[in-house]
Amino acid sequence: MAAHRRCAASWVAALDLIAARFGQAAAARTDLSVTGLRRAALREFFDMWIGCERVVTVYSQGVNRLPSGTDKVNAILNCHLATGRIGRPAISPSSRM
Repeated sequence: MAAHRRCAASWVAALDLIAARFGQAAAARTDLSVTGLRRAALREFFDMWIGCERVVTVYSQGVNRLPSGTDKVNAILNCHLATGRIGRPAISPSSRM
């Protein structure tokens, strides 16, 4: 679990570096109003993700076939890659038809 926390901490540091370099442009991309999510709900999800060593994300053609499907799948994969939750038993993203 410590390795996952280090990955997550590195990810936060990378985002902070981007925000420092690009300022408001980077900050605008973190505006949650476009998602309809409450900040507290997103924080709760992140805490569950980081607190659980094994995560399997299952998504379907509904995600793949949307106009923004590539971006959505990319985000799912990046979450797994950024936190080291890929390439081990019971830890992976999985597309099901």
